[in-house]
Amino acid sequence: IVLVHGFAGHYIETWQAEDGCVWPRDLLPASLHDISVRVWSFQYHRTIKSVISSAGISNNANDLLQALYEQRETNEGQGDVYSFLKHIIWIGHSLGGIIIKKAL
Repeated sequence: IVLVHGFAGHYIETWQAEDGCVWPRDLLPASLHDISVRVWSFQYHRTIKSVISSAGISNNANDLLQALYEQRETNEGQGDVYSFLKHIIWIGHSLGGIIIKKAL
């Protein structure tokens, strides 16, 4: 599961409730029971220049794909040799959804 925050957001705080609960970390694993998933939250560049232009959005989308590739490469040696076959669930908030769409 890949999470991408909105423009004024933060890779953790966007998904955090007032009581400090970060639902992807604290609630999601328990609700999935025995299903093994990896949850990863992407922090992109949030400057005005990097998000208001199509080039900036493209750059953030490319950064997302590169970071995801590196995450999968890093985890490949951990007994999950078929990680490249696994599905990705994308969750984006606001601008994060636009970045995901551009990445796809």
